[in-house]
Parts: sequence; C-alpha cells; structure tokens
Amino acid sequence: MKADEAEALFYAGMLKSAQSDAEREGLVDHIAGLASDRYEAATGEHGRQAALRFNKTANGKLTATATHIEAWLVTLPDKPATITAKRRVATLFADTFPYIEEVETRPVQAWLTETARVEKMATPTVDRLLSFSRGYWRYLMDIGVIETNPLRDVRRPAGARKVQSWLPFTPAQVVALRDAASENDDPELAEMIELGMWTGARIDELGGLKVEEVDLSGKSFKITEAKTSAGIREVPIHLRLLPTLKRLIGQRKSGYVLGRPREGTATRRSKAVGERFSTLKSRLGHTDRHVFHSIRKTVGTQLENAGVSENVAADIIGHEKPRITYGLYSGGASLQVKRAALAKLKYPS
Repeated sequence: MKADEAEALFYAGMLKSAQSDAEREGLVDHIAGLASDRYEAATGEHGRQAALRFNKTANGKLTATATHIEAWLVTLPDKPATITAKRRVATLFADTFPYIEEVETRPVQAWLTETARVEKMATPTVDRLLSFSRGYWRYLMDIGVIETNPLRDVRRPAGARKVQSWLPFTPAQVVALRDAASENDDPELAEMIELGMWTGARIDELGGLKVEEVDLSGKSFKITEAKTSAGIREVPIHLRLLPTLKRLIGQRKSGYVLGRPREGTATRRSKAVGERFSTLKSRLGHTDRHVFHSIRKTVGTQLENAGVSENVAADIIGHEKPRITYGLYSGGASLQVKRAALAKLKYPS
C-alpha cells in the first residue's frame, strides 16, 4: 500500500470513530486542507486525480481495492498453490484499479484484452484471470462493500490464444523412452516413466507419492494430494509395476517413493525430472505436443480401446466423471473393478 493511501485510510478510520460532530467537522476541515495543499502542489491531470482521490478516501468515499484480499483468501477452501495464484491475480487487479468505487466494465474489459495480448496468454490463463477477479468481486458484494457488479459483463477477448492439446505416445514409444532413460544412466527418470505408464498418474502425483501411502500387501497406493478433488484416489498396483515398487521402497517406512537424499521438495524433484524428460523426448524426435502428461493420455487411450467404462477410467487416472449421475451420486469404482481395468494395459516387452 502506498504511503498517501495509507495516510488517507488512517484519516478515514479517525473520521469513522469520531465521538462528536465537532470532532468530525474538525477532521473534515483538516482533510480538506491536506487535499487542497496537495492539489496546489500537483502538476498535470495525474497529480490532480491523486489529490482528489486522497480527499475521497480520507472521507470514506473510496475503498482501496486491495483492502479485503487477505480476508477473501481465508474463506477459500483451495490448495496453497491455488491461493497463491488467486492472491497474485487479485493484487494485479488492485494495482490496475486501486479503488473499488471506480471500477467500471469497459476499463476492465480493455485491461483484460490488453493483458492477454501483451502476455500472449492462452485461453485457460485468460479464463483464470477473469474467474479469480470475479471471485474477489463476489466476495466484496457478499460482505456489503459494493452493490454493483461491473465484472459481470466482461468477456474473454476474442484473440486469446487457443491451446493445442497434448498427444498420446504409443505404448512402444513409452517403452522406448523408459529404456532410453535407463541407458542414459537416469534411473529416476526411468522409474518415473515406469510408474506413469502403469498408473496414468500425473508427474506431480508420482513425485509426491510417499512410502506410507503404498500398500504392497494390498497391492494399491493412495494419492492424497492432487490437482483436483477427483485426483484424490486409490490406485491398484499393476502386477508389472509391483516389483519396481518393492525395490524402490525396500525396508523404508517413510519418505518419498522416488525420493533422492540430494534433492529438495517433491515438487522440485518432479520439475527437475520433467525437464530431463523434455530433453529426452526431444532427442528421440517427439514434438512439443508430447510431454510427460502424454503418458497419462497413453493410459487413457489404452483403457478406452480395451472397452473400459469412461467412469472407471476417470476413477483410475483421477479425472472428473463425464456423467452427472456418477459424478454426483457414485462413491466411485471399487478397487477390484479398477484392478481389472488396469490389467488390460499392454506394452511391448
């Protein structure tokens, strides 16, 4: 918060808590004098607007847009990474539109359009920018700070860049990638590919998988932290994957399954492995539309071609249910059903 804004809010607080009309009138006169001095000293339209804003804010007629950001974030059930992203967007919005009462539809639309153009934002990024901004504004309306919603009619700019979807690898290509990682003396990357090809899990889910979340006797593991609520799930261990997990875990009772003492957090390890995967797949001639996530698509493609129900496949790879009935009213496929489905995965020897 800028110094002049903080000072104006200080006077607004004093004015609000004034005990008598005389005290209130004295403060109003004092504020008017400060604003007048700043107006006299100001040069150009920007300076005059700053002086007028100081006067309005000090008299409680303007509310700094950033005032309620932290209070809003506390009410959200999101994961820390999402909270951080929403704080960043709300702060950006507040920096651009510093006072709530001055926010209007057309300037916000112009800001969104220009930001998307300059930053070359993809459509999902633009949608998040608009969605998070609207979320903060809905909170301001809920707590009675503002009554109108100028963001309601703001729309995604027509020029937002569309994202090309990732392409799946063939089963043979996945095996070639795993073998190449082994031959390149990168066992951790080979192990990550091995886990991905038999589970369809995301790279962050695999990087964060802990020893205590794996039940070798029951032949399953639980993913307790995921990108979405649908990602929280129990996944059967394919028989071809079981020896690898037994070797990785050994006699350990805790720690990460793919843990390496020399490396930091699970997220950092996953990112490092993902970067090495990118280098490897490029060396083998794959395009930019092939990423580690493509292995997840390989699993999904195999399950579909094997006739596995879309709802069962969604429960295995941790995706939202495609049908509203199962999505709302089903507790999910049983471990036995998911195990039978995963058994249909096939890769060249």
